[in-house]
Amino acid sequence: MLRILGSVDPLVILKDWLGKAQKNKQLKNSWAMNLCTSDKGQPSARIVLFKYFRGDSLVFFSNYLSRKGQNLQNNAQGAATFYWENPGRQIRIEGKVKKIPRKESVAYWGTRSRESQLSQWLSQQSQPVLNRRTLDALKIEVKQRFKGGPVPCPSHWGGYALSIQRMEFWMEKNHRLHDRFLFKKRKGGWAIQRLFP
Repeated sequence: MLRILGSVDPLVILKDWLGKAQKNKQLKNSWAMNLCTSDKGQPSARIVLFKYFRGDSLVFFSNYLSRKGQNLQNNAQGAATFYWENPGRQIRIEGKVKKIPRKESVAYWGTRSRESQLSQWLSQQSQPVLNRRTLDALKIEVKQRFKGGPVPCPSHWGGYALSIQRMEFWMEKNHRLHDRFLFKKRKGGWAIQRLFP
């Protein structure tokens, strides 16, 4: 197992695979992950961008009022999947999700482009909108509102940290005899199991 994965520490493996994916010029949005949340039993999935590690957690940013934000308010459990067709690898992650400190969200907000900042102010994410003209009109209003000054970080936007409790590494093999390794967090370390494909 150590020979195949290169380490018995899943965080080391995760960082290695993400680093290789980022360097792979054939991959677009190599840090895109499918995030699944659930509210009262109905799962909901969407693609979000992993931004950085916070200890043993994965950080992503979102509108707190979005569907995912409402799900996480009611059920602070999440699951994420990274998949890269080339070189045929997948990582599945499950764990608790919580908001990161406000100061950290504001600091990251400052690294975003002004256009992205303006878009966040006008978007009522996941809510119905009449048409594209409505979006364009709101963009003009928001540009005027913050003309000549900085765009502050709105209170309805910020980061989340997905704390890793379970992580599975999948490697594509011929004839569907894939390699799968499951890591479960336990006191003082990780339990490791090889799974059937």
